[in-house]
Amino acid sequence: MVRSMIRSVVGLIAAVTLISCAATSHRDPMTISLDEALAVLRRAESFAQTDDFEVLCSMNGNVSMCQHHLRTAGGPDSVPIEPPRIVDSYIIPNEGSSLGGRVIVLKGIDRQGKPYTTEFLVFDQGDNHLVPLIPVYWSGIGIARGNVTSTFIPQP
Repeated sequence: MVRSMIRSVVGLIAAVTLISCAATSHRDPMTISLDEALAVLRRAESFAQTDDFEVLCSMNGNVSMCQHHLRTAGGPDSVPIEPPRIVDSYIIPNEGSSLGGRVIVLKGIDRQGKPYTTEFLVFDQGDNHLVPLIPVYWSGIGIARGNVTSTFIPQP
């Protein structure tokens, strides 16, 4: 389990680095607002709720990675019925050739009754095109982080 999570986190870092090399210009992650990141999350929720997994998994251009996370989250039958609760948000700065972005920390319960906590990373894929790293917002994925700036205080 731990080894699988470590591979997932390392894979996520590599994916952001690879995706970042293909685009021309990227926004500073500090300029990605919570509202913009939430709009990306709401689109992912909409695609998942309507069982449009083809569009969900094409949101960031890495279909196979999304399909992998969809399978490991429990497949289409695991899509949460209720929207996730937002418990935190923070910024991961760009570092070298790795893109940063805004992370929204989500909590919820999937359709199979399994609780999840996911760090949903939204980044600029290039030319102000904001996308999620992993559109499967109930995947339970965490993001490895070094320097972060918290910008959200959850309301009770």
